[in-house]
Amino acid sequence: MSTPRRSLLLIALLLVLAFALTGCIHLDRSVQLNSDGSGTFTVSFGFSDKLIDLAGTSFVSQMNACGEKVKSQGGSYQHADTGGYSVWSFVWPFTSIDRLNELLALNISFCPVPNTSIPATAASTDAFSVTSQTHLLSTTFVITGHLSFQLPSEVTGSPDPNVITLLKEAHSTLAITMPGYISSHTGGGTVSGNTVTYTAHAGDTLDFQIVGGGVNTSALLLLGGGGLLLLGGLFVADRSLRRSRERRMQAAEAVITAALTTRPTPAPPIATPAEIRDLTRGTRYAQGAPGSQQTPGPILPPPQG
Repeated sequence: MSTPRRSLLLIALLLVLAFALTGCIHLDRSVQLNSDGSGTFTVSFGFSDKLIDLAGTSFVSQMNACGEKVKSQGGSYQHADTGGYSVWSFVWPFTSIDRLNELLALNISFCPVPNTSIPATAASTDAFSVTSQTHLLSTTFVITGHLSFQLPSEVTGSPDPNVITLLKEAHSTLAITMPGYISSHTGGGTVSGNTVTYTAHAGDTLDFQIVGGGVNTSALLLLGGGGLLLLGGLFVADRSLRRSRERRMQAAEAVITAALTTRPTPAPPIATPAEIRDLTRGTRYAQGAPGSQQTPGPILPPPQG
């Protein structure tokens, strides 16, 4: 086959794909979810360098213009050349599930094919919906979707080897990354960790549902903070009780000590009658002793007999 004819076929393929996927050979969409319903939505277009060469520099300029438009809306974009493809990635942050559903509804209409206003048809029937349900300590997300990659029969039935090669590489994907875990998924898909990826090649139609979720971090922090406050309150109460008990013990010890140090001196013992008689007799004998000073003493009765 002559080179001019081969080039014409490539141009024809580019135009057909322009009808089908707004000129896109690789269309990759991904959603990164957080437990609070926020996250990021990314759309990546990958074009074969052969098609970029055929389309010219204006194609690159207009794709970059799509990126500037996304930036003006609060998103970002990046252009990179990898493995024979030029890839434009557009990223939007979102803070709610409603905003995510709005972004998913955009499909790829936010970036029309350069040099044409023909809408996409291969991805035009794609539809995705996300719902969420918040529990005490976790959030559950349910994603339902319809992903297709339908191209005209004149493209899929082409005998040209260049067309066949490009068709084998052409695909549309959607990847959903849950904040913590995947509970279930239908419709095929490839699971890696907490991410499910669906890939549609030429002629494929996929219907699926994904259920997953993650820990509600804010509620967990709130509950943990409440638990710490409760523990702190119990610790303070225990310390207060201990100090109150110590003060009572110290007060009791002070009373006991004071009572022991201020008790009266015991009175001398009272003499018994026998001790008094002995003392009296001792006094009489002392009065009759030579050289002793006589002091009047008691008069005793004379002895009988």
